[in-house]
Amino acid sequence: MHIAILVDFMRLFVEFTRSFKVEKWNYLVKLQDIKLFLIGMCVVLVADLWFEPIRSVSQCTINSPENMKPASSYFGATDLNYARRLASTIHIYCFILTEPSQLDSQLHVQNTWVRRCTRYGFVTPTPHRLLRRLNSNHSTLTYKRKSWNTMRTTLRSLYDSKEPVMYYLKADFDTYIIMENVRYMLELEDPKEPFLLGHVHEPGPYGDKISNSVGYVLSKQALELIVTQGLDKKPECGETDRREDEQITM
Repeated sequence: MHIAILVDFMRLFVEFTRSFKVEKWNYLVKLQDIKLFLIGMCVVLVADLWFEPIRSVSQCTINSPENMKPASSYFGATDLNYARRLASTIHIYCFILTEPSQLDSQLHVQNTWVRRCTRYGFVTPTPHRLLRRLNSNHSTLTYKRKSWNTMRTTLRSLYDSKEPVMYYLKADFDTYIIMENVRYMLELEDPKEPFLLGHVHEPGPYGDKISNSVGYVLSKQALELIVTQGLDKKPECGETDRREDEQITM
């Protein structure tokens, strides 16, 4: 490459000198201009010689086998092991409230994120041969997915099922939940403490209202207290057709 630069330099210099007529008595080209031209070409040559090793090293680095490998996934081996450890230690029962008209579409839910729950069941008054249902006493005449009366029956069925889990996650038929994130959020929590986690839909003086459309998590102790100390003993937890997300946080 350097030889090619020198050849180009000589060719340019010859063309440069040919383009001017130099006579003894009349210099069309000043000697100072020629000196500046030569100095400029020398600077270019020295700069090229100086940066050539750097370019070579950079090119080798870019084309190295390590850099030609595809970028590692966000869920690398360490992340997957961590997610598996959380899944083996934080047990969650997912109950999905759905509509009788949506049962066929729930097969996609059952085959995607729900598979990462420890156990699960779909809440519906209508059976479906391919869906795993929560064993409950819902009636097709009174079932309303967003009604507190429907949730009362659901919570009682969850408590009676005595599932060997630590938490209960409520979701709707059109919800998609990243279970790894849920378990990460619950890693430092104690299921023996009564609490409810979810998205605050509307803060209020008597408690924050949790949005039912994005789902929420009940600890095992919270479910027990709601069923044994609330549903039939507190007027606020009695039968009503109000929205379940308004009642669950009272």
